[in-house]
This record gives sequence, C-alpha cells and structure tokens, in this order.
Amino acid sequence: LLAVSSDKGTLIRVYDLTTTQLLHTFRRGHNYAEVCSMSFSFLNELLIVATRESTRVHIFKLSDKTFLDDL
Repeated sequence: LLAVSSDKGTLIRVYDLTTTQLLHTFRRGHNYAEVCSMSFSFLNELLIVATRESTRVHIFKLSDKTFLDDL
C-alpha cells in the first residue's frame, strides 16, 4: 500500500501498488496542513496521519473507509 496526500493536505489517497488501483480517499480536513508523517498499522487496518499544524493525529480505518478519531 502507498498513502499520498494532496498539496493542501486535505485529502489522503491510498493505492494498491501491485494493481496501481486507488483503494481509498479520505478527507483529513478543510484547512491547509502540511502532512509530516503517515503510517500504516502492522496489519494494514489503520492509517495514521500527522500534520505540522496540529498536535493531533488522524486515524482512518481502511476496511470500511471511516475516520476513527483525532487523538
């Protein structure tokens, strides 16, 4: 899997590298934010996204395309 963010940091897209298929598109927010880190959980169930503009991390559940929480 590969996760990329838009230039504004508002959209996060997840691709399958073996098929090049877009699997998920998540909205992180509406305001510009520089994404500084993205990481998949060990079993690729979650995607964690951190930005420089906030002390929070965003957690997305890949299996059902839901936003879990801001921590």
